[in-house]
Amino acid sequence: MPQPTTNSFSIIELVKYVRNHTQTGRLLFLEEDQPGAEIFFKKGHFRHAKNKGATGNEVIYQLLDNRTARIRWERNIAPAEDSINPAEESVLLGALGLLPQEGTVRPQTGSLIPRPVVQPALDGQVEIAESVQLPLTGLLPTQTAEMAQNLTATPPASTPVPQTLATNGAAGHNPLSEIAESSEIEAEQFREQLGDEVLRPPRFRFWTGLPLPFVSAFVFEPEDGMVKTAYDSLWKANFSGFITYVLPRSEGFSLLYQGRIIHSRFADDTGHGYFKEEEALRRITGQQIPPNETSCLLVYPLEPEFVHSFSALIIGEPELNGMSSQSVKLNKLLNTLEQANRTGVVHVNSAAENGYIFLSAGRKLASYYEVEEVLEESILRVYQVVARADSTIEVLTSPSQDRLFDYASRPRSVREIKLELIELAEEIFGNRSTRVVQLLIQAGENLPALMNCCDQARRVAQLFIEKNLADTFYERAMLLLQEPGN
Repeated sequence: MPQPTTNSFSIIELVKYVRNHTQTGRLLFLEEDQPGAEIFFKKGHFRHAKNKGATGNEVIYQLLDNRTARIRWERNIAPAEDSINPAEESVLLGALGLLPQEGTVRPQTGSLIPRPVVQPALDGQVEIAESVQLPLTGLLPTQTAEMAQNLTATPPASTPVPQTLATNGAAGHNPLSEIAESSEIEAEQFREQLGDEVLRPPRFRFWTGLPLPFVSAFVFEPEDGMVKTAYDSLWKANFSGFITYVLPRSEGFSLLYQGRIIHSRFADDTGHGYFKEEEALRRITGQQIPPNETSCLLVYPLEPEFVHSFSALIIGEPELNGMSSQSVKLNKLLNTLEQANRTGVVHVNSAAENGYIFLSAGRKLASYYEVEEVLEESILRVYQVVARADSTIEVLTSPSQDRLFDYASRPRSVREIKLELIELAEEIFGNRSTRVVQLLIQAGENLPALMNCCDQARRVAQLFIEKNLADTFYERAMLLLQEPGN
């Protein structure tokens, strides 16, 4: 299967892992398989960094943008000298957004992390000498307060600070109550089935527009080779997170909350676009893993409250849309959302840059910066986007827990299909899509009207754009209009 881009993960994530687990050792950067820069840690603290003739903090700043080196973590290797003192370390951690805030609690790992394993090089890019367990945090959210009527009103004077909350996996709603008594046994059996841990960003070739957080993934290899078996195991284990199925000619994705599916996508190289929800799930679970593919099925565990928050990107209701960051101050907005106990996402955008702040019952779970449709944790980069004069802010609120699964189980409305047709036109025709998009916008919101409009759009595109593109649009549009449930 395709390999990830070299060093496409966040170096900061590796630093966080070393710090959170008070590790001693070094991160060794290899260029063309030759040792280069080194960063040394002692019990989780920076002690020394060197790169050619340079040493100290400046080396670390230089390495943050390195996307060509392979990185190897080597335990229990002591530095030859100390070039970073505690004061310099504090300055460095503050600049990286890793300085602990007063009153915060160290995050706990997710509930389905398997036993530590010793493994070789990962994907030929990252070599880890032990299992890496990245922290996933938060409390199970509730939504009991109403949103303040004026989001731009002056809130209390206090300024919110980044927060992480201890995991409370035992409390709250459990949609799998019928297996509640055996959930611990099922979870343990699931842990036994997980394979090696890999640092592989979730990337797709056949669709865009769904950035996913970069956290540790685990290889899953069902004994019978059927993807459906893996999904059955996720359901039994009350799994929260997402699963990806990626082969050269097809790929699938599902987001799960406590064992139940919120959203699914599937696509292949036939040119028919991608399928969603029930049709996508049917196609995914009908797949059989080829015998020579050992890591095409990956599971990415997340805390349930983070999945609840993240769901706003897919099925959230907009509460604030496209407001300038100059008129709606982010810190004041976050204070208002905290008072309103909101669960969802604050999305900030500037040109091609995107940042996301995930909230659970008003409290911050994490802040992510989007890099090539992968979310890398960085509150510093998010605030840099907000500071730009052209940046905008929108707020998306997650549905309540008992409505999380409505979207995946119900047929799509005609309005939703119409919006997908507009997205399809923009995808196929690019900056020449204006005529077709205008036709679709003016179309009536019923299936016959949309089918007639697509026929007109094909003729317009054949005249003013390109015949092959026009035919491609019409073929894929008819597939959307004829999917089961439409």
